[in-house]
Amino acid sequence: ASARASADSQMQSQINTHTTQIASKCEVYVGTYTGDGSEERTISLGFTPKAVLLMNQLGQTIYTYSSIRWFHGGLCLQGHPICYTENDLNCPILSIVENGFQVHCQSIGQTYDRIETNTADTLFFYMALY
Repeated sequence: ASARASADSQMQSQINTHTTQIASKCEVYVGTYTGDGSEERTISLGFTPKAVLLMNQLGQTIYTYSSIRWFHGGLCLQGHPICYTENDLNCPILSIVENGFQVHCQSIGQTYDRIETNTADTLFFYMALY
């Protein structure tokens, strides 16, 4: 009886450990949206993600041609948005907000670079971790 009680106690301890470990793991949510061309847009998920990976339909996060850059996404974390920071500019590209993430579409002043995480009629793929 003593051996059985000890085995049951050890098993319960392992179950408790595994339950705690499983609860701390991230879940993955994947989806798509089509850009509408607005300068700023929130993609609602119904939860606040810990991280978001975003790319356009070609799987690009950035495209460069002849020293011009088009920013299509990247990986952002809570509290760590992706921003264009150059020439005293700080333009948001992708950020996590409550219940989703925010995307943008704009030309960057003084350059030919563009932020295109919400380009009209462009399909985007995202993976959100929560």
